[in-house]
Amino acid sequence: MSHHRLFRPIVRYDDRLVLLTLLFLFFIALIPFSTKLISLHPADRTAVGVYSMNILPLALVSHALVRHAYVGGRLIDSSCGSADILRQLNFARRGMVLFAVCLVASVVFPPAFPIIWLLGFMGRSIGRRIWKLKY
Repeated sequence: MSHHRLFRPIVRYDDRLVLLTLLFLFFIALIPFSTKLISLHPADRTAVGVYSMNILPLALVSHALVRHAYVGGRLIDSSCGSADILRQLNFARRGMVLFAVCLVASVVFPPAFPIIWLLGFMGRSIGRRIWKLKY
């Protein structure tokens, strides 16, 4: 849903956007493997690390997509204001930081993995409402 919202205002594309999208889809394709691994070994540090190292790159690539498409209005509809662009950039940046913290916390204390990641995903969703992002 986040990726879909990110693409709503995008009206043009270029090779870099396509490459970043393919990279994003690569990490999406790994989710079933890392999810199965974590479901079989929920408190195992390696399983938690593999899952975390699958989700964090999604946040990093998502941030790169936002920066590439939105900065300078490069690929987005001209009706997007600078405040909307700044909010989207800040939201992507906060997601990157949040998932990095989740990675460290869940690897340091694997039994807390489900709670840490649930709070992380909830925090991201709540953050969207707090900062009133349209996209």
